[in-house]
Amino acid sequence: MQKLLRTNLFPLLLIFSVSDQLCPPDHGNPTTESIVKHRVIQNDTTAFELLEKRDSNDNTLWYRAEIETEVCREKLCELAFINIYWDEVGDYLKFTLPEDKDLSKNDHIPFDVSDYQKLDEILADPENELKYYSFHEINDAVENLRKEYEDVDGITGATPIGLVDAVVNGAALSSYTFWHLVYGAARDTIKQQVRKKTDQEYISQKLRSNRSNFRIWAIKEAKELFQTEDSINQLIMRLVSDDPNKRVSDEALNFFTDAQLEKRDIQKKLMDQFYLANHEMKIDILNRQKKIRVVHPETLNFLLTEFTEERIGVLAFSPIMEIAQSVKEPSEQSFKIMRELLLYDNYYVARKTYDFVIDHPSNIRGLKKDIKIFEKKYADRLD
Repeated sequence: MQKLLRTNLFPLLLIFSVSDQLCPPDHGNPTTESIVKHRVIQNDTTAFELLEKRDSNDNTLWYRAEIETEVCREKLCELAFINIYWDEVGDYLKFTLPEDKDLSKNDHIPFDVSDYQKLDEILADPENELKYYSFHEINDAVENLRKEYEDVDGITGATPIGLVDAVVNGAALSSYTFWHLVYGAARDTIKQQVRKKTDQEYISQKLRSNRSNFRIWAIKEAKELFQTEDSINQLIMRLVSDDPNKRVSDEALNFFTDAQLEKRDIQKKLMDQFYLANHEMKIDILNRQKKIRVVHPETLNFLLTEFTEERIGVLAFSPIMEIAQSVKEPSEQSFKIMRELLLYDNYYVARKTYDFVIDHPSNIRGLKKDIKIFEKKYADRLD
């Protein structure tokens, strides 16, 4: 029987699993669930079985590796035991320890509660600094530090300065070993398995998932496999504004290429999402829109209307006017709105509008008159 991370130390609220990636409970009739085994070779000294649990419908519930590995420094090696869980797309879920097994630091000092918490954070971060180091670099840094402070009490707590935030203090080599197990050959195996079943239906299912990491995974896969599929595009476009997780919204917005966003119908759909988005996402959409070369007149008209009706603030006005530069022929309605903005109380807004209409002459009735009013009003502030 496994134990959950030294259960004598951890209350239920400290079960180690990534927020929004909780290990799914077992479902269905236990007699119809199954375990599929995959052989994984991490390196010359570490190989193990990766267990895939499937439900009665052959859907993956989780992957688990029960690992026994050596953690070595110089000529001293110790065995470490850890069970690592991944979800069906290969993202880290949690770790547990076998019954009567604990993790320890250098000099055999056991992990405490904060150490286990720190290790969970490390394993949950695919961009941890450990990604950029080799084992020998970590080992050399630790050994050099030990030799420097070999006569100082509490050497176990010493950690190379550049790795303080990236490892459990006093357990740099263990942190390195476990992180690379999480993001090594096992994860590659999982990704190979999930790619076998990745089709349009599977991507659509994950885009509708209530788990944000599944939605992010699906967006990235769709960008590679289904970039031009209309039904997929529609699902992803809705995530630009509908998703409560900012990372998902960002991925959804970045899914679309410049060429796609220059199309009139897709630009219209993006403006529909703009209307529904929160303030932070609206600014992101504007910044994304600034990067494309073709902006349709109705898009500019929509954005100017959003501003005049106070659904976006003054800080959004500058990017709107930058976007306006990509409109080949602004509509008559846009120029009518700009006439109003020339007389706006805020000089910043009025001046941005003035600069645009001077560079983009129009015969809209009354525009020249309003330009002269602006010039007279702000004569002392014009160059």
